[in-house]
Amino acid sequence: MILTVRKKPVVVEAIFWDGKVSTMQELESMGMKYGACMQQGSKVHYLTITTLEGEMKAEIGDWIIKGIKGEFYPCKPDIFELTYERENLVDEKIKDALLSYRCQYTQTDEGGADLIDVLTPSDENDRKSGTKELELLSEHIACALVEE
Repeated sequence: MILTVRKKPVVVEAIFWDGKVSTMQELESMGMKYGACMQQGSKVHYLTITTLEGEMKAEIGDWIIKGIKGEFYPCKPDIFELTYERENLVDEKIKDALLSYRCQYTQTDEGGADLIDVLTPSDENDRKSGTKELELLSEHIACALVEE
């Protein structure tokens, strides 16, 4: 019997493999161990990663993913694009809406955005209409969240 199933949504960490030594160091700090690598100058062209399925090669342009059990594996960019999306996509849309609405914000440790100042009032009339501005900002963010 053939079943139709949906993959459970899980959050994983991923790094774009650009061949830079600094990216390799970042992967090492995440706990990744690798086998052979081919390095020319400041570029590391590929890494051999021990995965749950055996040895796999990560080439420049691949994504390296840390799975839910702490395992690492490479993923080709086209498969990555079809399979994954940014965890903080809503936060990114809100941030874009805030930027387009001339708001100032700061990044939080959790990856979200804290609103610092909802508009820099240009004159006394702007200061008096703060409530209306907040209503307009809420509508602006709501529209940004539904746009794809």
